[in-house]
Amino acid sequence: MKYLIHVFGMVLLLNSTSAQKYDNIWILGYHFWPNGPIAALDFYNNQPDSAGFYTPIDFFGCNASICDSSGHLLLYTNGAKVLNKFHQYLEGSDSFNHEGVLGEYDYTYWNYLQSAIILPFPNHQNQFYIFHLNGDYFNNYNEFQPLRVEYSTVDMSLNSGEGEMTTLNQVAIDDTVLYGNMQAVKHCNGRDWWLAVHSWKSKQFDLALLTPDDIEQVFTQTVGPKFKNGIYIGQSVFSPDGSQYAMTAYDSNGVYLFNFDRCSGAFTYITNLSINDSVDYSRGCSFSPNGEYLYVSSLMKLYQFDTYAPDIAASKILIAEYDGYGDPFATLFYRHRLAPDGKIYISTWNGCKHMHVINNPDLQGTSCDFMQHQLQLISYNAGVLPEYPNYDLGKFEGSGCDTIATSTSLVRDDDMVEIFPAPARDNLFVRFGKKISSVTSLKIFDVQGKLCLNSAIENGPAATNHRINVSNLSPGFYRIEIITENKTIVRSLIIQ
Repeated sequence: MKYLIHVFGMVLLLNSTSAQKYDNIWILGYHFWPNGPIAALDFYNNQPDSAGFYTPIDFFGCNASICDSSGHLLLYTNGAKVLNKFHQYLEGSDSFNHEGVLGEYDYTYWNYLQSAIILPFPNHQNQFYIFHLNGDYFNNYNEFQPLRVEYSTVDMSLNSGEGEMTTLNQVAIDDTVLYGNMQAVKHCNGRDWWLAVHSWKSKQFDLALLTPDDIEQVFTQTVGPKFKNGIYIGQSVFSPDGSQYAMTAYDSNGVYLFNFDRCSGAFTYITNLSINDSVDYSRGCSFSPNGEYLYVSSLMKLYQFDTYAPDIAASKILIAEYDGYGDPFATLFYRHRLAPDGKIYISTWNGCKHMHVINNPDLQGTSCDFMQHQLQLISYNAGVLPEYPNYDLGKFEGSGCDTIATSTSLVRDDDMVEIFPAPARDNLFVRFGKKISSVTSLKIFDVQGKLCLNSAIENGPAATNHRINVSNLSPGFYRIEIITENKTIVRSLIIQ
């Protein structure tokens, strides 16, 4: 095993090759002894080198980072502090996320998993959005709940290349949400980002769309089962191609599986896959690189489901049971993460120096080659894995919304057209602004891209309402295309 020690954002690598990954560096663990390095993995050579960082912060839950396009660490956070590649506190970030309980108790780390994620600001070089959960205690301090999704922005070109926080603690989604399930996935155009969270004790997803102009769209969708336990949630993840979404939940002893439309942002509930573990509940989940296999684990068992099978529940295979190994604590199964090398790494529940590895996750059954405590770390890690979306996911060719806006292609312009009510029921009203002329037709497509309505229309005088009868359309998500003389305006539509 080769060990690497990162100092001031630099590391000596032997036989290194070029990389184009934003998720090359995985920061893990905590300071088990004073002044020691914190555990990390470096995938620069497309294989995990066990690395160490000398950093002033710990990770006991929240963990998000991003590398530059060459694979070198650029920015990271534990939910309470933000540091740059030199492991220095980012300029302007002193009050980052310090509202509610974080500010009241001045926490140095945020102990809730999947509560921060870093996204490149589309079409803005060296600029990033950090989405983060914040909340407070309630019920006489017996319970904690995130009360909103916030965002802070960073420009890494400022402060002589050391970076600076330019926007702090702005509200992105104003809703009480679950912690442990914030995820992001690319829009079908391969540029914009969907951010998804789940509302507390409900059937509601909250979504926001990040575009080159800012957070352009925020909406909700009611779909799937109601989560009974609002606080203790497991792990959620999108499949590598963004078409599936899975969420483990402590109250279900299984995993909820959804389909996802990257064009409209629509979730479609598929099923709840039970692991039937009488001792424990589901803790972690991950998709294979090809998206076919879904892995789900409790603390002591790992299962595989075939999401392409006619009966997904019947495809369940027990891959392995905990073998009793300790270093010194039991290396129980916990969080999953698909890595740049195409393997899935599983952290341990306790503070240990080893991680488990699924070496061939695209293969069925035990051929996936799951090896317990295969990878040794430089120091201890307890459950923590960094939160990364699939930064490399491109546009979905032929989806109908895979074209980046130009003057003669698909555009969004809220000043040009207004569509209401939202959601719609029997009738939909369309109002055109002064910039619109020569409207020829309005088309409505479902999430599979099927044309459901094609209506000839004349825009007429500005501010005129046009009524469209949608009573024959089933409840769900739709895409509207308004065809004009030189452009097609695309909007999203929800029908109840």
